[in-house]
Amino acid sequence: MYKLVSKIAYCLLYLWSLWPLKVHYVFSDILAFLLARVFKYRLGVVYTNLARSFPQMKYAEIEKLAREYYRFMADVLAETVWSFSASRESIGRHIAFEGREELEKMHVSGRNTVALLAHHNNWELWSSMPDMKTFYGIDIPNDHYNFVYKRAENRLADHLMLAIRQRPGSVKMIETNSVARAILSDRSRSHFYFFACDQYPAANTHVDLQFLNQTTGIISGPGEIARKLKMGVGYWSVRRTSRGHYTARFIPICEDASRHEPLFVAREYARLLEQDILDDPATWLWSHKRWK
Repeated sequence: MYKLVSKIAYCLLYLWSLWPLKVHYVFSDILAFLLARVFKYRLGVVYTNLARSFPQMKYAEIEKLAREYYRFMADVLAETVWSFSASRESIGRHIAFEGREELEKMHVSGRNTVALLAHHNNWELWSSMPDMKTFYGIDIPNDHYNFVYKRAENRLADHLMLAIRQRPGSVKMIETNSVARAILSDRSRSHFYFFACDQYPAANTHVDLQFLNQTTGIISGPGEIARKLKMGVGYWSVRRTSRGHYTARFIPICEDASRHEPLFVAREYARLLEQDILDDPATWLWSHKRWK
């Protein structure tokens, strides 16, 4: 029964994804209105998170920022569905890249690299990244990029998300519980391992830092792995330039994490992410229960 439901869902999602992106944005506008005004999806969480992060803002400013957030989140969903059937070339036309020299320098160092990213701007498009050499002149094969993900509790949702993320010729997806083994087996291959570190952390895998005007648990596991295995560390910054268009930049944090004190990576990640959020506050995942 599950296989039948899965196949039907897969086909429906694929057919839906075939619409041009501008049509998806029509649905996005409707969805944003429904989420914010009708269903009020996690509206209290969004308002609370924004108010605590920006205590200097007045209520009208928070309200405006919340509306912008729902419009953006609806766009992320629309763009993610569209990417299911879109060619890698089409996706590449929506993504620009900066920091080529820094990325290649990490690659030729002979070390694996931890690349820290966040749920800021459209994080889902990067698992479907186009051929890096063809589009950006970066001489690093796409199979050297590995995205670490947490398995969804719902089996069908997990299957569909993997179908969207795992594109032929694109990056490799690695489940959280398998990442240590994967890194150890690739120690001499100069791979990049992408970790999203801005979710609510587990009890024993974080450090408490000041972030967005409040004490915040920052996931420390990737930084600890980098220190133990003498890996390089970088930050993957994503900026929105216009609707549906983004620019990514690889920002080096260190060439060998073992040479730095234990909290160095987490502090630098929090600093860089906070600056990105302050520059474009509507495009972070404010509906996540980040502070509990």
